[in-house]
Amino acid sequence: MYCAEPARERGGYLAHSDQYRGLQYVESGGYSEPSPDYFCYVDRGGPGLVPMGYGYRSIEFTVEQALAMQGLGLEVRRQRLKALDEAGIMATPANSAFNDWLIEAARESILNGGRAVRVRS
Repeated sequence: MYCAEPARERGGYLAHSDQYRGLQYVESGGYSEPSPDYFCYVDRGGPGLVPMGYGYRSIEFTVEQALAMQGLGLEVRRQRLKALDEAGIMATPANSAFNDWLIEAARESILNGGRAVRVRS
């Protein structure tokens, strides 16, 4: 999206890029990649800034789940981990192995001139 600020004879544009987890912002004379959805600090009127964004929530949730496992017996931890695997809210080895297979298939395809590669499951 191109923007103009006629009063100051300035312009710029906004571009979305998944590679950078959201927004690229380019203005004449500068470039930055603020990612307001992934991670940012917000002033909520109290002391200091509050971290926000889906990146922060993802890390916070993972840390909370790990801390909740402390002091539990092995079988209870296994049950909770299985529930997390099945919920698919948090990446675990069991529910995200497909990502590794996909990256490996892409690598193999690139090395072989774009040949189709079957993703194992």
